[in-house]
Amino acid sequence: MPLDGLLHIDMIFDDDSWICVDRTMNDLAIIAWTNFYISARLLPK
Repeated sequence: MPLDGLLHIDMIFDDDSWICVDRTMNDLAIIAWTNFYISARLLPK
C-alpha cells in the first residue's frame, strides 16, 4: 500500500507484521511492527 506524501515508501501488511519499505533502496525495511497480541483478534477462517 503506497503512503500519501511518501512516494517511495510502501506498507506491507501481514498477519503477524506491518513493514515500511523503501522502494528506492531495493525494498529495504525501514521500520516494522511485530509481536502483536493476536490471540484476542478474530481471524478469518
